[in-house]
Amino acid sequence: MINIGDVVIYGTNGVCRYNGTVKKKTALGMSEYYEFEALRDSGNKMYMPSSFSVDEKVRTALSRDDALAIVESVLKEESLEFDGDESRREQLSAMLKSNNSADAVRVVKSLITLQKSRQKRGNKLHSADERMLRLAKRLVDDELAYSLEISPDDVENFIKSKLKY
Repeated sequence: MINIGDVVIYGTNGVCRYNGTVKKKTALGMSEYYEFEALRDSGNKMYMPSSFSVDEKVRTALSRDDALAIVESVLKEESLEFDGDESRREQLSAMLKSNNSADAVRVVKSLITLQKSRQKRGNKLHSADERMLRLAKRLVDDELAYSLEISPDDVENFIKSKLKY
């Protein structure tokens, strides 16, 4: 259960503050929505129908200790391997949609590993992989910045120093 003012992660929207419920007029009449405000883009509000399960789409932001533990655990893991481009995109996309912080860090680590491998061969990431990497990095940067009380601009160097990309 979330309370008004809680800092939460709302799916792939990232770190938000929960503002409570609001009623909005729709084509079907008045409907109730949960209102979230992005911390990075103050004033950017998102709405989720109150008929949806909050527990499936929203979770509390990581504590500092949990954030550090996730980074350390992913450090010990091998990068993910995939059976092809389509399989990789499907698996990584599902990981990001799972709203799991550790999975988001794994996605970043795996795509940066793939990016480096392709660069060695004179190639770039496919555009779909680049978009996914940008989304994953934004999610990771925002949550770790909040949890570790650092600037989002400093998260990449923090992760690089810990994960040895």
